[in-house]
Amino acid sequence: MPTVDELVTNSTKLFSLPDVYLRLKAVLDDPDSSINEIATIISQDPALVGRILRIVNSSFFCIGTPIETIPHAVNMLGMQQIHDLALVTSMSGTFSGMSNEVMNMNVFWRNSIHCGLAAHTLASECNVLDGERLFVAGVLHDIGHLVMYQHIPELAQQALSQWQEQDRPLSQIERELIGFDYAQVGGKLTNAWGLPDSLQNSTTYHVEPADAQEEYTMEASIVHIAVGIASSNETTDLTTLQIDPFAWERTSLSPEILGPIAQDTRLLLDETAPLLFQ
Repeated sequence: MPTVDELVTNSTKLFSLPDVYLRLKAVLDDPDSSINEIATIISQDPALVGRILRIVNSSFFCIGTPIETIPHAVNMLGMQQIHDLALVTSMSGTFSGMSNEVMNMNVFWRNSIHCGLAAHTLASECNVLDGERLFVAGVLHDIGHLVMYQHIPELAQQALSQWQEQDRPLSQIERELIGFDYAQVGGKLTNAWGLPDSLQNSTTYHVEPADAQEEYTMEASIVHIAVGIASSNETTDLTTLQIDPFAWERTSLSPEILGPIAQDTRLLLDETAPLLFQ
């Protein structure tokens, strides 16, 4: 049985972030970088250009004014939001080698985007200004399962089967059966990729948001609730979701708000998912 560190070490050799994202991150980490430098790097990847322009002109951002160039997009959204969009739209390429026999990738990304949309909406309800970062956090929350299904598919499937039969959190079952859970794997992976601390914390601790670093408990709590919304269906009574009481306390939200958010994000999902991963 590999340890979580061994699993992630093997995965970083197999799953690396695209070169265009790494070059973009290096420029964004430089305080002397310019919009033109960022635009130049993005423009070298036509597929990335197309995805970014489609999403910034969608109802997700509701900007109103058509944005036709990457420099215009950077000016309107800022460097950090462009970074986050580049990151999330790079994910499908990072795991493009995954077989649908192991995991249905279309379903996986659709569920992940649904969680991101729910987290973005919840962030607005909580008056969190950096809502787009919460969208990224929601999309990344389940990334550890891609690693587990690549390297230990039988155990991951066994845990999932037990979860479907039992009224207990999947993370708890995975820890008992495997020794670690998908959130820990995802957190280690985001750390190995050098992603921001906020994303590392929300990925690692969304299953138990009170354990996140104090400054990131809000993000972890929002993603925790968003996971519940994304896992529901149209017949689910969302007031019965198993939400950690700490998440309710930290966000000051109530179960009654979840139904309308779930309905709105399902509608937005049909538009947003193809924009990000086509």
